[in-house]
Amino acid sequence: MEIPNPHYQKCTFCSKPANTLCAGCADALDITGNHLAPTRYCGTTCQAFDKLSHKNSCQAAQAGIKLFRAGRLLKECFLAIREEAFDLFIVGVKHSQDGTIHLFDEPADKVRSLLRTLANDTKTKDAVLSLGAGRDVSSGIMFELCNRALEGAWSSHIPR
Repeated sequence: MEIPNPHYQKCTFCSKPANTLCAGCADALDITGNHLAPTRYCGTTCQAFDKLSHKNSCQAAQAGIKLFRAGRLLKECFLAIREEAFDLFIVGVKHSQDGTIHLFDEPADKVRSLLRTLANDTKTKDAVLSLGAGRDVSSGIMFELCNRALEGAWSSHIPR
């Protein structure tokens, strides 16, 4: 993977100007979801010499990438399930200046229209859909989905 401005980047192995990223961990994320500095090489020779020392961190980075993708997918599944099985009678949302979200309830026939009106405000819609989760059938579905999606994703990278 070629990178721009190779004059400003150094090879991980020899410190010469680097123009190649390790493809395995180029998109690695830290625990907060921010991109990590990628491992850079000046060429295939340095990458081959560094392979043994880079292997473990590269595999851990790849596992982290998979974990974040699984988490993003699970969040999307959870919100889709909650939207279909939403059981709270919330029809209004008001934001306070301190960031608090106030919810108003009324008859059930108005709930779907609220969720449609929040389509462009995904942060608020996600908060509304998450409210009360865990006491309905969606939590059981999500538990099973999480188990299947994350099966073995991190187990080989957890210190014993």
